Amino acid sequence: MNHKKPVIGITVSHSDGAMHLGCGCEKAILAAGGLPLLLPIHIEETDAPALLECCDGILFSGGVDVDPACYGEEVLENCGAIDVERDAAEAAYFKAAQQLHLPMFGICRGHQLINVMMGGDLYQDLPSGFPRENALQHRSHGAGDTLLHSIRVENGSMLEKIIQGQSMRTTSTHHQAVRRVGEGLRAVGYAADGVIEAMEGTGEDFILTVQWHPELRYAREQHALELFRALVEAARCRREKNA
Repeated sequence: MNHKKPVIGITVSHSDGAMHLGCGCEKAILAAGGLPLLLPIHIEETDAPALLECCDGILFSGGVDVDPACYGEEVLENCGAIDVERDAAEAAYFKAAQQLHLPMFGICRGHQLINVMMGGDLYQDLPSGFPRENALQHRSHGAGDTLLHSIRVENGSMLEKIIQGQSMRTTSTHHQAVRRVGEGLRAVGYAADGVIEAMEGTGEDFILTVQWHPELRYAREQHALELFRALVEAARCRREKNA
């Protein structure tokens, strides 16, 4: 049996001529038994398959807003910063990962990006685009690792099996959210005000997305670490199957 650790590619942000990624994702993948590999932004679409041949799974990390043009809308007044170069790179990585049947995990922006890539769309700004009674605070005014609100997890979902429960308190640092769920996905986690907080794939390939930031809590909460372990284990199974 091959005992090498699964390699997990991680998408990154960039600004001021440098690539950026908080250490949480890297450390969480290591703690879960995988090896993190940061993926470059400035690539041609045709380069993505070759880069992902080095990986056993992929993590789409958090960051700025997904460009509304990706789901056929103009940028509204309350949309935040966008990064068209990152959008293009991550679209290329997503398509290559689909072709290679790589396990995928999306966090915050990654949750939204995967939904858009599968034909869904987003609320560009929750306060203005999704007014609701008893609206929760979804964008923390304090530290990003603050537990801000609870979520409800669907009974019988993969997510329920991973975290061994149907509810938890989560971080929350977003102002956009999934509106229409993409084809091949299903919502499996909700905030009390109806915001979709987690999705998973309906097909054979491992796809899991969460709106919160488990990489900020993995060292303190078992359910946060288990999300990364699920990705690493799916990556390990894929590699052994293809060996």
